[in-house]
Amino acid sequence: MRRWWLLLCCLATPVWADFKDAYREGVKAAERQDWARVEAQMREALADQPTPNARVRLYGMAYSAYVPHFYLGLAAFSKGDCRAALGYFDNAAHRTVIAGLADESARQKMMVDRCQARLAQSQPAASPSVTPAVPAATAPRPATAATTAPASAATSPASTAATTPVVPPATTSTATPPPRPDAARVANARRLAQQAGTTVGAVGRDAQAAGNSAWIAQHRGLSTELTRLTAAIANADTTRLASIERELSALGTRAIALQKTIADAASAAKSKQLVDARARLTQSISAARTVAATTPDPGLTSALTRATAQQTSDDLVALVEATRALDAAAAAVKLQAQERAANAAARRALLPLVDAFLAGDFARAAAWRDDPALRELPRARAQLLLLRSAAAFELYVLGGESDAALIETVRQDLRQSRVLDAKIAPSQRAFSPRFRALFASTR
Repeated sequence: MRRWWLLLCCLATPVWADFKDAYREGVKAAERQDWARVEAQMREALADQPTPNARVRLYGMAYSAYVPHFYLGLAAFSKGDCRAALGYFDNAAHRTVIAGLADESARQKMMVDRCQARLAQSQPAASPSVTPAVPAATAPRPATAATTAPASAATSPASTAATTPVVPPATTSTATPPPRPDAARVANARRLAQQAGTTVGAVGRDAQAAGNSAWIAQHRGLSTELTRLTAAIANADTTRLASIERELSALGTRAIALQKTIADAASAAKSKQLVDARARLTQSISAARTVAATTPDPGLTSALTRATAQQTSDDLVALVEATRALDAAAAAVKLQAQERAANAAARRALLPLVDAFLAGDFARAAAWRDDPALRELPRARAQLLLLRSAAAFELYVLGGESDAALIETVRQDLRQSRVLDAKIAPSQRAFSPRFRALFASTR
């Protein structure tokens, strides 16, 4: 039963993954100048997804244009089949997408222009209609006695020569035919084109990853030139192949130089990031040691040991992670120390008031003044205000309940205690029923 379930899951797998895989393989084959592979992969992609798209997520977070017609046209153009190339480009959905892609649009325009010019040159010119002139020797003559001579006389060699039109000898062309392409030279040119294509493809990926517009523009120029030279190999004679080989070698040299420029810039950027990360880690270690000196903590000590071991690391991720872990450990220890200090301050303020209130010394309890050191402990302040208001209420009752200002002070303390701690409530064991009723009615 489980095997059938697994089979159904496999059958339910979306088909869009297939066209993306085929398309990626076709693009890689184009970089290698493997045109048969390009055609096979792009036709497979079109069978699953016939609609071009300007932005498709091929894998992970990598997005790219989906233009299989462009690569089929490029393969046909590189093989010298202009009619097939123009057919692939002549697709309404493809034209809409390719118009928004600067690099591919420029390369396609170059191929279309060259193919149209090539096809125009291959059309046979229409031959003008010429009526051959009748030689003078064959013009009709009046009938004479000679014309009634026996047939043997009419067919004599002299008469035959007189009546046969003279055909001028065919002229022999003296133009030297173009030299046939050398198979070895063609193979060498294709090898150079493939090598240059691999480098240019790598440069394009590096330029896009760096996000540098100048490098992207340089790669676009290299790619366009490579397409032109690759297409020229198919129809080049031996003399032209030598020039193409030199241009391809120069193109490869420029691509390698641009690749090195990008790599050097990336290396310099990484070096700066490493220097900055090490400096941040050193600062964190210094701050953490200060905290550990005043508040020893095993967790902080362990984080310090790990961070110190990473100070000279060349691993940027490890440096950043060590800094983050050490900062978090130091912050936790500092927070715990602050909480302990605040709780101690709250106890120092609260216990004397509790003792005074429970001992009946309401005047001393009511005389408490708000302590600025407790500003960060709202719940402790709420308890202190509740005790002060309870002590003041007892003084109000003992004074005959005639002091309107005192009872208003009691209500203000109760309101403020509710603001600081919404869950505060006077205990039944420590506070009188009348005070609890006043608390409940005060808002």
